[in-house]
Formats: sequence, structure tokens, C-alpha cells
Amino acid sequence: MRFFLLLTVLLCSVSAVSSQVTWDKEYDKYLFPIETTDPNVATNDDLIIIDNVLGGRQIVALGEATHGTKEFVTTRHRLIKRLITEHGFRVFVMEDDFTSSLEIDQLLTGEVDGDITKVISKNWMGAWRNKEMVSILNWIKEFNKNREKEEMVRVYGCDMTWYSFAAKKMLSELRVNNLLSRDIEIGLVSLMKYDRRKKMKKSQKQTINKMLDLLQTLFSDLDIENNKQLGKLNIMSKTLVQSLDYYSSKGFMKTIKRDKYMAENCKYIFQLEKHKKMIIWGHNQHIANKSDNSAKPPMGSYLKKQFVDKYYALGFAFFKGEFTTYNPTERKSMACPAGEPNVNCVDVAFADAQYPNFFIDFMNPIVLKHMPNLLVKKVLSRSGGALYFPVDDNRNYRKHILSKSYDGLIFIRNSTATTLIPSSN
Repeated sequence: MRFFLLLTVLLCSVSAVSSQVTWDKEYDKYLFPIETTDPNVATNDDLIIIDNVLGGRQIVALGEATHGTKEFVTTRHRLIKRLITEHGFRVFVMEDDFTSSLEIDQLLTGEVDGDITKVISKNWMGAWRNKEMVSILNWIKEFNKNREKEEMVRVYGCDMTWYSFAAKKMLSELRVNNLLSRDIEIGLVSLMKYDRRKKMKKSQKQTINKMLDLLQTLFSDLDIENNKQLGKLNIMSKTLVQSLDYYSSKGFMKTIKRDKYMAENCKYIFQLEKHKKMIIWGHNQHIANKSDNSAKPPMGSYLKKQFVDKYYALGFAFFKGEFTTYNPTERKSMACPAGEPNVNCVDVAFADAQYPNFFIDFMNPIVLKHMPNLLVKKVLSRSGGALYFPVDDNRNYRKHILSKSYDGLIFIRNSTATTLIPSSN
């Protein structure tokens, strides 16, 4: 009996060790080093290979293991500049609210004047309120100067969580365009006053549902195909329906619906912009082709299904350092330590590579053939979200197959926190 017990312990120990992923120096030849994360560098020759992989796509989704890693933002800044200037990408979609992003687009296209820092601190969620993001938007604004409207880069949001803001904007725009009926006005005002923390009264629900039906009828009768402003209002009306459905859901159903609706809105924007090449910016768990939980398909899975190889999901990973996120204990967004990762985390293996920062293309079958333990088997990856969890918390990781989640990966060995700007809210 003692023999079998000892044998069991030994087998478990071997199994535990074998589950630890390690780096082989032979893997280095499959990597493409990223020489710098500085977006203002004079040359971008190190990005040429990534250009070759991404340039022919219709939609490129740029992920992030955390919302607040400076090197993720600045490296994507470099990629965005290349995709726009060298490959004709003209649509930039953020993981943020559709309606609130419209003012940012107007600012970058010269339709309105204003300060970018103040506008994003008012209109976008805290994760994007940093100086590195301001730098990207300033670059886009400069790029758009003296260009024809059709050649400008347009900025949108694909999220739908701010129903009161959307209702207020819808009310204003319909009034300006002489499209506002009494019943639609009553419904929009009622929605603006709705407190999602309370159960909606039956009479209020009937009023709002009537308004939503009238909006659907209204836009079905309008020429939204050839009038971009009406097309935007049509998408805005859809986000009202989505938002109410989202907030009426509970538990993981919220996650499911949010990703589903963000994918739908990306498709609506793609249609609105006449199939122009699109860049999507969002967390790894949203842009991924496949989730670590089959019951919760990510936004990227819907886009991959429709666009197939024309959609490229580029994940971002890191080893150690710090990142900006909301710290519940301190009750504020701040730089938080990432700590040393779990020894079984694939990012520990990546940190032993020859290059501190690199790109690896999962769509190359040779790469998958020679790196199966890292890329085609389930591994742990670091993943930080909107809230900070203690270093040893399991919620800092996701278990998945890298080559199923993404089409490629950029690894950054050391993460530093983004530089926060104050909120105007």
C-alpha cells in the first residue's frame, strides 16, 4: 500500500513538473524582435515583418493583457501608424461606448474644436485616460489635416453601456433633423431618467419599448445607406436596445451579451464606413478568436466567423512589472504591481527568449509544429482587467490555447504603468 502511495506521489510530482512550460533556445529563430516601443522612433524597419502579416487583412484587432501597460499602448501606436500610412486603414474602433466616441471623432476630423485631453477624460472610460492614448489621438488628428473626408481616419466606439448618454444625444439629433415625434421624445426622456439599479416599472417599460419600436420603423424608412449621419443615429438606436438587454441580464450572461453586441456594432461600423479597413482596440479577452470558456464566446469569435482570415487577432502579453488599473482598496486608478507570475504561466517561458520584446505569428504552421507545448496546448497567461487583484489571485490568469485564441502575439518582457490624466467627470 505504501509502495502505491509513494508511486502516486511521484507520478503527481512528475505531472506537475511536466506541466511547467519552458523555453528552448531553438524557439528563438521563430521570433521577430521588436527593437523599441517608442512611437516616435525614426525608423520602423523592425515592424516590416508584422506589416507583411497584417497589411492584407480587412480587420486587425490589437489586444492587451492589461488596459494599463504603457508598452502595449506605445507599441500599438507604432503599429497603428504603419497600418494607416502604409496599408490604408481608415477606421479606428475602441472598446468604449459608441455614442460617447462620436465627439472624439468630430474633434479628430476637424468638425469641432477642443482639447483632446479634456474630451477623452470626459467621454472615455478610465483605462484610456492616459497621456499615451492622447499621443495616438494627436497623431491621428495631425494625419487627418488637409485630407479629403473619405481619406480621414474615423474613430468609433463599439460598446453600448451608456444608455442615458445615448438617449440624450438621440433626442438632440432627432430634434435638429426634424425627426422627433412626441412618443419618441417621451420614451427617450423616460430612458434618460431610468435608474438601472431599480426595477423598471411596467408603465415605463411600455413607454420605452414603444419608443424603441418607433425608432426601428423610423430608420427603416430613411436612407441610412447614403447618409452617414443618419447611419450613425441608426447604430445609436441599436445601442439603446443592446444596453437595456445588457443591464437586464445577470451574471456571466452580461459578458456574453456585451461581447456579442460589440461584435455587432463593429459590423455596423464596417458597413457604415463602406468596408474600409478597420483597426479594433480592446482587451485580449474581447478580441480573441476563442474564449477560455466555450460558454462565453468573445467579440473576436463572431468577427472571425464572418471575416475568417481577413480578421487578425493580435494578442499582447507581458512578464512582470506594473500596470495602471482601478485599485478597490485605494478607491482610485493607479499604478499597481503585477508581481512575479505563476511558474506554470507561459509568460515565464517567453521571458527566457533571446529578445525582451518580440512578435510571433501563429498562422505559420512551422511555428506551431516546433512549439507545441507553448502554442497548441492549454497554458496559463497573465490577464489584468478593470479591477486590481492581489498578485497571487487566480483571476490574474486565464487558461487557454494561445494559437486558438490569437492569430499572433506580441510579448513585452517588462510592463510599466500608463501615465494617467485626471477625469473631467
